[in-house]
Amino acid sequence: MKKLLFNPFATQPDNKLLLAGLFSVVTGSILGWLFNARFDGVLDLHFVPETLWWHPFADNAINVFSAVTLLFIAGKIINRKTRITDVLSVVLLARTPLYLYTFANINSYTYNATEVLLQAKDNIYALSPTLLIIQLVSALVVLAIVFWYMALLYNGFRVATNLKKGSQIAGYIATVLIAEIISKILISVLPY
Repeated sequence: MKKLLFNPFATQPDNKLLLAGLFSVVTGSILGWLFNARFDGVLDLHFVPETLWWHPFADNAINVFSAVTLLFIAGKIINRKTRITDVLSVVLLARTPLYLYTFANINSYTYNATEVLLQAKDNIYALSPTLLIIQLVSALVVLAIVFWYMALLYNGFRVATNLKKGSQIAGYIATVLIAEIISKILISVLPY
């Protein structure tokens, strides 16, 4: 079970991974629209007051394009046999934990709770202990989701490229960060 959750790329067939990844992105985009989530970077998810149906689809298209393009180039540098379909499967499927977190914003709960916290930043003692506990638990869930996402992305890229050396790992980390920056820039220039 652990392998399926953190490294399905080592055991599952390529076509199954690609289909699961495509299903995940489409479903995640729909969830983003339903729960007012914006995927405004390769590593990001933020809740907003309102989204149009196409916002999460556009966000995810840019994020996937940025990550796949840069990770494929890095993969080719690491291993000339790296296939774009493998990198695409990794990027698509690794984003699944982000999509699951959209459920935290049912009825705009997380967005509204965050707004309350931001407004009370000068008087934190006025906040209800229940809200603070819920936000603390939510923060721990976010950390777990980010860890899961990063584990999937790293493990998948490692399998796709035969990543082994420390310098290659450093290159992988730099590539993900550059993909994050590029996706944020591209999303910020969209007319919405």
